Amino acid sequence: MDANIPKLVPHNVWGKEFKIKDLNLKPAQFLSPSSTCKDAIEAIKSQSYDQFPVKDDSGTVVGMLTSQILMSKLANKKVTRGDPISKIMTKDFRNMSSDMPVSELSRVLERQNFVFVDS
Repeated sequence: MDANIPKLVPHNVWGKEFKIKDLNLKPAQFLSPSSTCKDAIEAIKSQSYDQFPVKDDSGTVVGMLTSQILMSKLANKKVTRGDPISKIMTKDFRNMSSDMPVSELSRVLERQNFVFVDS
């Protein structure tokens, strides 16, 4: 009779018992879409970060700027140091709640390069 009872394998996904808010994350440092490429270079040097989220004047996250994107666009003369970063920031990101399980964050990061977590 035991042959008819399904044997379920426990779903032990790492991180399902923790929420994103349980992680010890530092608050993000933001740039403005009107910040120039020169401003971004200075922020990268002074903050020692290689990526910055970009927030507009209303406080909405509108993109992400990475040092890789910045240097590539400058080297290929797609922008100048005086151009606004809004010309080159990526808008390919996902917003997530800090109440989401870490396992869900991990799953999303398999397909998405950037995730912004509400505070």
